[in-house]
Order: sequence, then structure tokens, then C-alpha cells
Amino acid sequence: MTSALFSNLYGYLAEALADTAGAGVPEWLAYPGQRWPLFEAARELSEEHSSPALDGVVKSLAGLQEDTLNAHEAIWKKILSGNGRQPLAVYESMHRNGRLFGPSMFAVKAEYHQAGLEVAGSELPDHIAIELEFLSFLTELEAAGGQEAKQWRLIKRNFIRNHAAEWMPNVGKLLVSTNDPAWRAIGQLLTAVITLHETTPSNRQSVGFPVLNQASRCSLCGFCVQVCPEQALNISENNETTRLYLLPNQCVQCRKCENICGQNALSLEKTELSGEPFLLRQSKRAHCHNCGQATVSKAEVAAVATRLGEHPQWLDFCMECRGLSFLDIEPGVVK
Repeated sequence: MTSALFSNLYGYLAEALADTAGAGVPEWLAYPGQRWPLFEAARELSEEHSSPALDGVVKSLAGLQEDTLNAHEAIWKKILSGNGRQPLAVYESMHRNGRLFGPSMFAVKAEYHQAGLEVAGSELPDHIAIELEFLSFLTELEAAGGQEAKQWRLIKRNFIRNHAAEWMPNVGKLLVSTNDPAWRAIGQLLTAVITLHETTPSNRQSVGFPVLNQASRCSLCGFCVQVCPEQALNISENNETTRLYLLPNQCVQCRKCENICGQNALSLEKTELSGEPFLLRQSKRAHCHNCGQATVSKAEVAAVATRLGEHPQWLDFCMECRGLSFLDIEPGVVK
């Protein structure tokens, strides 16, 4: 069921983003959001997955009012041209390589060839609509089952990891930044479906969850939390403790957390987890030696000191007290 929903959404997104001249957007964009052909698929997918991003998409679509097709075409022309800003890059090579016919385009073409496909017509193979149609095609074959389903699933996963996930969410975010509710909803949905791929519990368990094999390496810097597209990682703090939690049901195995971890403390591993928040790391908080205000975690203080090769005095003070002369500081008093 999930694969069929993804296939439908990929196909309708391809239809919405296929035009490169700004005069051929699909008629259904002018309908109220609940009459869009992709609405039911998005709603059903949000019911199957615990995803704030998909819930937001459904809410946006439900509130979308009817408008004229000319209005949406005019906005699309402005988005494509940039309207005084940077034009929207609808080709992967333009987005990732800074030019058409870049290395990404030839890599995409090779992926199609591996699947036994060739691009017909004059459009370049790395256009976003063609890549989305390819994903729809692969997901449909996967949904059909049979002995080859595993092979199609593997090709799809690799294509998302190596191509779609590397640039389509950024296109989605640019569309979200527009003032047009319809294109904003398209952007939300594009980002959600590309980020949400392979998120059934069984798939999550087979791919793995973020874990800290060596917790002492984790400095609780929070970079993994910042890059997590689904807020599956969260930092909770009170005056005494900093804690890093994983919400397993929201993890989509995008590996962004793993890739950004400068200490190589975090990696995706196969592990049995319930859907409840899971504590990955905790540390007592440091407090300013002058005013007593809680600062960062002691784990982060230790990590900074290790990188510096010493523990300078300023590390023990809050940002406000660091601006004071250490000679003027009296314990418990800020001058």
C-alpha cells in the first residue's frame, strides 16, 4: 500500500513540475486542495506514518482555496525566471554542478540505462520531472511484488540516496519560500516524500537507527539535531542536565546526522527500539564561575578543551561574563 501511494505522489509531483516555460502547469492546480488528485494519497500516507512534515502538507492542502490557472502559471514563470533573484534550478546538474550537462546528468542517465530505460524527446534526463517519473516507475514495479521487487527497491533506494535526496528537498524548500499557497504546498510535499522514503517500521529496523557506540565522543554540540529533517533527534535541557533523544518513529535513515558528526560518535546501526523516545546521551551542564548561569553541557566544554589542547579560563564563564575583565570578577557578582 505504501509503495503505491509513493508512486502516485511521485507521478503527480512530476506532472506539476514538468513545465519549463511557465505556460503548461496542470489544470488541477487551480482546484481547491482537497480536490487535487494527490490529496488522498498524501492523506493516507500521513495516516500510515508519524511525520510532522506530511501532517503539515495535508493541512496546507486542506486549506487551499480555488484559484485561476493563469495565476498559478504566472507565479511559476516568476519562480523559473527568479524574478530578480536566482532562478529555480530544475535540473540536477545545474543545482549540484552549477551548469547543464554536468557530471550529475551523465550519472542519472547511467541509472536509467541500468534500469533498461532511455529518455525520449528533447528534455535532459536530469530534469526534476523526469527523475520523479523514474521514481514513480521504480516504485510501481516494487509495489507489483514478485521476485524482482527487491531489485527494483534497491535501485530506487540508491537513486534516492545518490540523486533525489541530494537536491530535490532544496527545490522543495525554495518552493515553500514563495508567496503562492499552491506552489508552497507542492514544495512541502516534494520535500516530505523524498525525505520520508523507506520509513515503515520494518524498513527502519533493517536499515538501522542512529546510535552512539562510543557515547564519550559525543559532545552534545547539537549539529545532528539541526540537520535532522524530521526532528527525530532532539536535545532537552534543564538547569542541571543536557540530554539527546531519538524519536524512532520519525527517523527516516537519511544519514544526515551520521554525516555531520565531527567526532564520528554517531552511526546508523541495526537495533531493536520501540516507538518511545530513546535517550542517546546525557551530560551535566556547566555553570558560569562568576554568575552561576547554566551554559553548555560539560561534554561540550570538555570537547572544546580537547581541541584547544588546554582548558582556558574563558571556557568556565558565560558569554556575558566573558566580556568582563577577569581581574574585575568577584565570585557571584557581575559588574
